[in-house]
Amino acid sequence: VSNLAYQQGTAPLGAAYISVWVFFRCLYKGGFSWEEVKRKSLNSIGAIFQLFFVSIFISMLSPFICYEHPGNNGYSMSKDPAVLCNNKGDHGTMVVVSCLALIIVILPYLSMILYATARYKKAMQVPTKATRHLQMFRFLFFRYTPAA
Repeated sequence: VSNLAYQQGTAPLGAAYISVWVFFRCLYKGGFSWEEVKRKSLNSIGAIFQLFFVSIFISMLSPFICYEHPGNNGYSMSKDPAVLCNNKGDHGTMVVVSCLALIIVILPYLSMILYATARYKKAMQVPTKATRHLQMFRFLFFRYTPAA
């Protein structure tokens, strides 16, 4: 249980750490603005989440992947066979942690990606919005080149 909680809690804590680091970096460099902190934080957090998304998602799904015991004697988790899939005890706690990870980590990240993609065309029509949008979501739009 603690291993799953650690795996799922690393991403939100990492996002908070990145935001604090970007805040102090902008403060130290001078010319501080909340807009710059927001743009740089979103881009940094998005890049890190993009890198670890599959690992976080698979880890979040692990309590729901069970196999049947021989003789139809119940189910155990594939990742940890000592844990019975009965939504009680350790398994119930793991299911709760996974659902919280879905709400706190996975859905906000996917929402941010969908928002950035949906607003792309409209943001590109106004030069000031285009610059701000591309700086905020650089991890998403500058990953691919037309020549590739």
